[in-house]
Amino acid sequence: MLVYLVDNDVILELASYNLFWDMITSLNTSQKDIRVLPTASDFFGGSSRLRRKYKEQSIQSAKSIADKCQKIDQGSIDISELPCLSVSR
Repeated sequence: MLVYLVDNDVILELASYNLFWDMITSLNTSQKDIRVLPTASDFFGGSSRLRRKYKEQSIQSAKSIADKCQKIDQGSIDISELPCLSVSR
């Protein structure tokens, strides 16, 4: 089974253009194969920075998407691997 981990910014940008579910369909996957951070829904609900940049409808759409997707299990996150994922600038 292929699982997709979707970043908060990707959710928000695609939700802004009503493209999130189209993207999921184009990958030939289903909602159950999508994972988001456990904090994604809260992220979309509480940021004044997002409210300055995005319409309320886009933020609510992103929050709804995050609520519908499965959450990444916190117990399976190994933060010791984080430096490997960081991009040097």
